[in-house]
Amino acid sequence: MRIRAIDAVWLLVGLRNLSCTVVQGDPLPSAIHGDSLCVEQHAKDERRLSRQVVDALRKEGLKAVAAEAGDCDPTIPWRLVYTDSWSWDMRVFLARMTLEVFDAKSGESVAFGESTQDSIGALGDSHRDVIDRAVRALIGGA
Repeated sequence: MRIRAIDAVWLLVGLRNLSCTVVQGDPLPSAIHGDSLCVEQHAKDERRLSRQVVDALRKEGLKAVAAEAGDCDPTIPWRLVYTDSWSWDMRVFLARMTLEVFDAKSGESVAFGESTQDSIGALGDSHRDVIDRAVRALIGGA
C-alpha cells in the first residue's frame, strides 16, 4: 500500500494532536518585573541554556543577565535557576524545562514556570520553544 504525501501530512497532524504539552507556573509577582534577574547556569549544562533563558526573559521585557554557577552578582535581587530534562525517542529533545526564581538574600522561592512535552509534542519544536513556554508561564503569560 502506498501512502500519498497529503495522507502522510494528515497522519502527522493527527499524531501531533494526540501529543502532550503542559505549561504550568506560579508567576512572578508584578513588583519583581522591574528588577533584574540573574540566571545561574548549572554546572552540568554544556548547552549554555542560561543564555537562551536570558534571551527569552528579555524578549518578554524583563531585565536579566547570565552567570556561571555560584557567580551571580550579589547586588542583583533575584536569582533564577533552571532544570533541563532531555529525553530520547529517535532523536534527543528537551522534555522538561523548569525555571524557579529565588530571593537572592533570603533564598525563598517566589515564582516558577515549567514546560513539558512528550516525544510527539516535540515534533517541529526546538528546545528554544520549550524555554519560551516556560518563561511565559513564569511571567504569567499564556
